[in-house]
Amino acid sequence: MRGISVSRLLYVAYHFPPIGGVNSLRNYKLAKYLHNHGWEVEVLSVEMAEWKRRSSLYDEGLLDEVRHVKIHRTKGVGERFLNGLPRKLHMNAKWLRAPDECIYWARLARSRAIQMIKEGEFDALLTTSYPTSSHLLGYWIKEKTGIPWIADLQDPWVRNYGIPFPSRFHKKREMKMESSVVKTTDLVLNVTRSLAEEMRSEYSNQPGDKFDVLHNGFDPEDFPGKGYGRKGNMTILFTGSLWKLDPSPVMEALCILGKTGRLDPALRLKFVGNTPRKWKEKAKNMGLENIVEFQDAVPHSTVPGMLETADCLLQILYRGEGKERILGGKLGEYLNSRRPILTVANKGELAEVMREANVGPIVEPENVEGIAKALHGLVEGWKRGETARPNEEVISRFNYKDTLAPRLASMLDKIVPR
Repeated sequence: MRGISVSRLLYVAYHFPPIGGVNSLRNYKLAKYLHNHGWEVEVLSVEMAEWKRRSSLYDEGLLDEVRHVKIHRTKGVGERFLNGLPRKLHMNAKWLRAPDECIYWARLARSRAIQMIKEGEFDALLTTSYPTSSHLLGYWIKEKTGIPWIADLQDPWVRNYGIPFPSRFHKKREMKMESSVVKTTDLVLNVTRSLAEEMRSEYSNQPGDKFDVLHNGFDPEDFPGKGYGRKGNMTILFTGSLWKLDPSPVMEALCILGKTGRLDPALRLKFVGNTPRKWKEKAKNMGLENIVEFQDAVPHSTVPGMLETADCLLQILYRGEGKERILGGKLGEYLNSRRPILTVANKGELAEVMREANVGPIVEPENVEGIAKALHGLVEGWKRGETARPNEEVISRFNYKDTLAPRLASMLDKIVPR
């Protein structure tokens, strides 16, 4: 910890315990450990009524980790109403909400946040995505108070290819919003080097050091450390949502192994998390129901232990436009499990990190035969008792406790006048 001096941060995070998920994980882990580096954190989030009735990620137990963090909550009536509309009306309503459905929460939180800044003697402000509405809230706060401000964009805003705009007008309007945020904030954070470089190029009229990187990571205290023990079957585990991912190349590779007589009877593929019905149906139609297993999402507290005891892990990269810039939210936890990892990804930053980490084969999704060979090789290695020998320096980059929180604290120190 730094000296006896303690600074105060207002952390604007729509996703925060008792809500789980990747976005919430990043927020509460950073809030948890900033306390160890001279920053007292207070959080501004949304009322739990917005989430409790409609989210499978609701988990009261997550609040135990941030007992020392004071949480302020404001209403978000607008999105609750709109999310209750019939699907067609809900889609049309997107034309009215910019940059996202949480803009009503941001507007309602504005006066509360400004009052907190003026009365609470905060030294800095941090706003984080998703939603990007939180950065408009940060812009309004900065305009009114002048407080030093970090905009944690994480993923792209206007250049997020996974979220199309209803029209050119909508895109142009949000480009103006993003530009206002970038010009006004003191520091912009992204989760990958590629995204930060893209922002730096797009806003070349801004100082280059205004754009920096803060990865998603893992908390070493989450891992029980029970150690790996070989079991009867060789299970390859995937954890997380498949809503924007395509596991079909791995399923097709299993079929190739079966047709060529290379499918070991001990091999199992297990998906744990939210899975669209189409992938379950596809596995059944391909005759893989005895090999591929689907399990519903589990509390995050159980995930690290599952990773540590799996025989192998599966990492699948989003296949849409802009995929080369993505690392994925669970990468840090995967690496810290120190288990062999099969990475199905195109050339890009994820492939670079996995290659440097030295944890397993990396195959492009189009190369189904290559995936089949990788699966076969992993099973043979499992039989021989082989294990991963990861690059510990790479793993350390994703550590919330020892690397990422201290790094964020240093960034905050730099933007706060002394």
